[in-house]
Order: sequence, then C-alpha cells, then structure tokens
Amino acid sequence: MPGLSKTTLRLLMVPVSAFENARSALLQWFHLHPVSSTFKTSILFLLTCLIAIFLSANDGVAHDDAFQTIGDTDGIFFLGHVYQTDLDARTVTISWLIGGCGKYMIVGSDIYRPTSYCGAPNIPVNVYIDSSSTANFTYDPALHPKQDSGRLIYIQSLNEFSTTHMVNIRGTAGVWWRSQDFYYPFDRYETATAFVITNPHNASAPPPILRLTVVDAVDSFLPATHESAATGTLDGLPVTARGATIHLARTEVACAFTLVLFFVNWALSLAVMYLTIVATVTPSPSVGEGILVVPLTVVLTIPALRALFVDAPRFGVMLDILGLFMQMALVSVCSIVATLRVVPKPHA
Repeated sequence: MPGLSKTTLRLLMVPVSAFENARSALLQWFHLHPVSSTFKTSILFLLTCLIAIFLSANDGVAHDDAFQTIGDTDGIFFLGHVYQTDLDARTVTISWLIGGCGKYMIVGSDIYRPTSYCGAPNIPVNVYIDSSSTANFTYDPALHPKQDSGRLIYIQSLNEFSTTHMVNIRGTAGVWWRSQDFYYPFDRYETATAFVITNPHNASAPPPILRLTVVDAVDSFLPATHESAATGTLDGLPVTARGATIHLARTEVACAFTLVLFFVNWALSLAVMYLTIVATVTPSPSVGEGILVVPLTVVLTIPALRALFVDAPRFGVMLDILGLFMQMALVSVCSIVATLRVVPKPHA
C-alpha cells in the first residue's frame, strides 16, 4: 500500500493475525466437539423440562376446602373471590359472598355446594369492615324473592358485596430497596382485612363468623388466606369479628408460561451465537449474506416475546437483567461479527 510505512502495516496486520488465530482455534474445537449434536441435546432437554413444568402445574383451589373446617357448626361465613388486581395502584378488589350454616341457614336454600348444611342466612346481618363505624354491607333475608314452590331466587346484589384493599409494599429477602414486582414472576403480595358482624334484631347475641377466606385463582394470581377469630365491642355491645391475611402469588401456569418465553428468547440468542461461530470458522464460499437476516429477525423477536409475559410487567424486573438486556447485547454483537465476516474486504 503506497503511503503507509512498514510500522503502520505491521500494526494493521495485528488484528488480522489475531482474528485468523482465533478462527483456527475455533475451527479445531469444532472438529473435536460436534456442537450441532450438543445443541440438539440441549434443546431436547429444555423442551422436556418445560413440558414437565406444565404437566405438574396445579392452580385449582376447591370451594369445598372452605367448608371442610365448618362441619356442622352454626354460624356465618364469607367466601371471597379476587376478581381484580391492580399492581400499579397497589389495590386488590374482592367480591364477598355471605352465607349461613346450621341454624343460621334458610331451610331449602342449600345452594352453596358441595355442602347442604350451608345456604343463605336466615337472620339480618350488618357487616363492618376494617374498623368502619358504619355498616359497609347490610343483609336482609326478607328481601329475597321466592319461586311459586317457595324456593329462594338468588339475587347477587342481595348476597354479595365487594371491597377494595391496599396491597402491602415491602422488600423481600432483606433487599428493602426492591419492591416485590422486581422478582416477577415470583413476586408475592399480601393484604389484610377484618370483618365485624352484628344482628340488628338481636344486638346482644351476634352470630359467630365461621370462615373469612378467599378462593379461586384469577388474574394469574393464586390466593392463600390465613384467618383467625376475634372478639370486641361496637357501641358498647359485644360483637364477633374475624381477621384474615390474604397472600397472592403467581399461579404455576403463569410462572411456567413466562419461563417458557424467557428460555425461548435465550434459545434464539444462543442459536444466533452458534450460527455466528459457524460462519466465522467456515470458509467464505459457503457463507451467504442471508445469515445477516437471522440476527435482525431475532433482535425484533426477543422484545415481542418479552411483551407476551403474563401481565406484561414494567421493564427492569429480574428477568430483564438476566435475559432481555444480555440477549439483546449478545445478538447485536453477533450481528456485527457476522456482518464483518460476510461483507467482502476491499482490495488493496
């Protein structure tokens, strides 16, 4: 090359020499280790693990579990159903069903399966929630319409009511500066509530609260309730109370689905790296420009699959640090290397 000193030419030859040495070493390693078979084995192992996760997932919460501890006890119960979780607002909305068991049940209203011992309450009940001074819900059995046969017609607004609770914000595993959603899809949340009931027709003899529990998985969350009985006074009169702490965790299916997408993104990233290594150690005539399409396609696919995560969490969760950021960086570097490998070098 005219105009270049010998020293400059030697400096320019150093990267080329290093590249050729690395290429020779990789080519020798490929001859000793059949990567294609190893790659296929890894993919097969990954698919087997994912299928096992889906088959072992069990997200059902049976309603009869809520009645097993009731037995033949007389009292009032509240069965909750979480029908909305708003993690941005840190709130949980629960629909509560009121029921009576034993002597507190309207005869012929055994509509709460699987037991025939519980049905609609036969006494009026005022419900006070979270230390409220006024009744949040009032139940009156006299308002129930009846069929010609005498059986009750179930009216949802007469037997159910909803409450909204704040979700506790706290760090986990001693890392106080990280909120629960950082550990998605293994994030856990909890909220607490307390119910007090009175009988307006007999204020001195309030019925006991047998259960205050939440059932059913909804919005990809599986609730678990820890409850305890309590007593107190309201306006100087004795009342029965019951408190409950409701824990919310992702369902196994939601976790499995998210992890499948996470590992698929890693499989795509590693496939691009594998193709880049093959293109690097393969002689030029067998490598076409079509290989440049693969990294570009994967770069667009990874964020799209990440957007399919259950509930689409905000950017910056743990899976993004372990996945999206590293995957995009890896594929981008591989794209640059493949481009330098395919684009013909200018002649001197």
